[in-house]
Amino acid sequence: MGHVGEILFLQHAAHTPFANMFDLPSGMFEPTDVAMAHGLVKVVKQATDLEVTEVTIGSLPMWEYPAYHVIGGVMTRKLFYQINFIIKVGDERVRLNPETHSSARWVNGRDFKDLPLAEGTKNAVGMVLASTMRWEIEGSMPNFLRRTLGRNN
Repeated sequence: MGHVGEILFLQHAAHTPFANMFDLPSGMFEPTDVAMAHGLVKVVKQATDLEVTEVTIGSLPMWEYPAYHVIGGVMTRKLFYQINFIIKVGDERVRLNPETHSSARWVNGRDFKDLPLAEGTKNAVGMVLASTMRWEIEGSMPNFLRRTLGRNN
């Protein structure tokens, strides 16, 4: 999240496999990444040129999905896991790599469903936002999330 309480979505470039779909900034961790946080900071920087200033590790949904590739004329299936984090960034001016993304949008919790999103992304963001609203109503928002979203105690 960049602007307090908003979520950054990136639109895939027209020539990519998920052409024109929006998604959360994402990428793969490499064997050279010394820790998950290192990989996360690297992926955000590569996709958006944003500097991560804080990583909040909490109970955000994670999901798995298959990807299919043709290797040597044979269709192969590989399973990927998407792990989600709430982050804060310094300068909020997004600079995209045009090879991978065509636009970026900071979106509030009410408007994200208007974007063309994969069902997994839509469900994960919806679960996080529903939990956040419930916690605010009950007054039981976890401290890590209260700090990240800029909510007063």
